[in-house]
Amino acid sequence: MTMQIDGPIMAGYLPRCLRCGQTKLVRWEDVLAPVLTGSDPGSADTPDEQTARIQELAGACDCGGTFAMDASVRCGDCRSSDVDLADWGIAD
Repeated sequence: MTMQIDGPIMAGYLPRCLRCGQTKLVRWEDVLAPVLTGSDPGSADTPDEQTARIQELAGACDCGGTFAMDASVRCGDCRSSDVDLADWGIAD
């Protein structure tokens, strides 16, 4: 059994490849850098802008796929997206 983490963690975000299911860490600091430097302190990113930035920072996957925040969890062995939630909790 392979453990998959779905959702953000304390270190940042884990977008998943749409093709193979690999995850890539995108650090909070990198996502927030444009907002924290030179922006109007009263302005805030919309969720869509933040998601786009996360996916852009993740770049391309080694398999040639694209990282996305809404990609399905996949089996670590066969890469099928037909998986069940075995357990949940808080990780970091």
